[in-house]
Amino acid sequence: FMNCYALASVTLPAGLKTIDAMAFWMSTGGGQRPPLKTIEIPASVTHINHEAFCGTGISLFIMRPLTPPVLYDRYSLKDGSIGTMVIKVPPEGLEAYKTAWTWKSYGYDNEFYGNKIVANTD
Repeated sequence: FMNCYALASVTLPAGLKTIDAMAFWMSTGGGQRPPLKTIEIPASVTHINHEAFCGTGISLFIMRPLTPPVLYDRYSLKDGSIGTMVIKVPPEGLEAYKTAWTWKSYGYDNEFYGNKIVANTD
């Protein structure tokens, strides 16, 4: 999906283990299509590699894994720019996500960063 400017929605398959480096890099939507704003990560995912979602503008990640997947670095979900991003996680995994290496860099819950890791109550 790298550089897929018309990507408005995607369904990741159950059983997916790894989201490769730059898999969705710069997949921003465009033209007549709205940009991809939400993505659901299947429970089977164990690794999200470098810049997998960098430059996408995704503002809501719905995480299904109870255990936080290994993130290659702090750019795996975002490009490092300041902006609001919400990561919804299973309630029973909330503390694990907030304290896991690299994940905690997304857990800044303040006005400057605007990112949040929260329990998914939907």
